[in-house]
Amino acid sequence: MRDYQIVNGCQTTNILAHIREKAESISVPLRLIGCSDVDFVSSVIIGTNRQNEVKEDQFWAMRPFMKDLEEYCASQSSDNKIFIERRDNQYRDISIERTRIFKPSDLMKVAAAMFFYQPHRAARDHRGIRSEFSNRIFSDGHNVELYHIAALALYKFDFLVRTSKVDRSRVIFRFYALYALFRKHWKTPNILDASPKSQKNVRNEVIAVLNDNDKFSAQIEEVAGYLEQIISEADITTREKIRDYIRTESVVVEFSRRLFS
Repeated sequence: MRDYQIVNGCQTTNILAHIREKAESISVPLRLIGCSDVDFVSSVIIGTNRQNEVKEDQFWAMRPFMKDLEEYCASQSSDNKIFIERRDNQYRDISIERTRIFKPSDLMKVAAAMFFYQPHRAARDHRGIRSEFSNRIFSDGHNVELYHIAALALYKFDFLVRTSKVDRSRVIFRFYALYALFRKHWKTPNILDASPKSQKNVRNEVIAVLNDNDKFSAQIEEVAGYLEQIISEADITTREKIRDYIRTESVVVEFSRRLFS
């Protein structure tokens, strides 16, 4: 068998491990499903796991919207191509740039920062974001172009750091930079519900920045400058304390006041 997935059986396996000395005399029923239809496989996984606690991220990956997003992102030009990994090791045997691969959980964090203006929660409050925005993200009818731009923005940020165009110390401000990039062109956290014309205008403005390394680098430095000033005024020095400090709502409010007033 190749690329198999055990979609159920954790409890059975756990019991067998505890009675391994008697395992040879025990028979266990097994259902083996072989299918090349990805949508059908997804429905099997969902159907056989609903009685157990399964991470919501896994179900997001199986939504029809996510498949549309995957196809759209992969169809872009080489510079803007992004690969959405809906299944573990989906691109294992494909020769592509690994840093262009994003899981639904990665997109959720970026969406929290860019679409819902929650940069302080994006890196830490995974469960809270999932609970609060689960009905407002990855929905059928959403514009795949916006999610592609969000993933591309994260890729571009990391690219600038990897190529030393942006200092590595700025990584801690990653989600603030993505938040600022988007909010400069849209004031309220409701872009996913805006008109197609408004969404297109915002997308065009943002991608123009992302496709200009110097412009995006300058914006990242601007964000870092404001945050460093706020941090300095609070007399916080260690990196660990800085990380915790910028994850508070008061910092977002003050940062936004200074940058967007």
